[in-house]
Amino acid sequence: MIKPTRKMLLNEFLNMMIMVAGALCLSIAMYMFMLPSKFIPGGVSGLTIIIQTLSNFPASYSMLILNSPLIVLAFIFLKKEFAIKTTIGIGMTSGFLAIFRAVKLYEFFNPNEVWLSALAGGVIGGIGIGLMVKGGGSSGGTEVISLLVQKRYIASSMSFIILAINTSQEIIVTPLCIFVLISSFNSLPFVVIISNLTAVLIPFKTNSIHLEPKNT
Repeated sequence: MIKPTRKMLLNEFLNMMIMVAGALCLSIAMYMFMLPSKFIPGGVSGLTIIIQTLSNFPASYSMLILNSPLIVLAFIFLKKEFAIKTTIGIGMTSGFLAIFRAVKLYEFFNPNEVWLSALAGGVIGGIGIGLMVKGGGSSGGTEVISLLVQKRYIASSMSFIILAINTSQEIIVTPLCIFVLISSFNSLPFVVIISNLTAVLIPFKTNSIHLEPKNT
């Protein structure tokens, strides 16, 4: 076992600070720009924004839940150091999101220009993800998937794989999630009863059944 030197410890400390900065940038991009402007990026971040926007379920919890299977896969198929740092990165991002939700950070920023908010969110979020990768980990989501694909098929470009995954999500996964969530929260049972016995049926009327007398 190699004994860590002072230089190695300092390097790891710097990498961790870089990851903290990356997680903070990604969280700010999500909560100050993407959520207020309803801008949905690719990857797990986009899915968490969809879930919170439609159901008010905290993005911090969604981030952890959606990334949990990917963390397990990272520990199994990728380097242990990367998996540990990715777990830390996801935890920090979720923590910052929880703090921002508690202090209602998004209320301090009301974007007038959606496209400018989308641009700022994309740039700051991209910087955050890049910093986390630079620190030796990732923010989870498509970065983990792209590395798994890269390892399996020996692909040459990680960025191309991320682009392909995010494009597929925007075309297929995101619309499907929106449809499922809207259907789940807005669907109510509807019953129509056609009968001459309206006087008998009306006493059994409830809030979930709408009865209308119909002349026959």
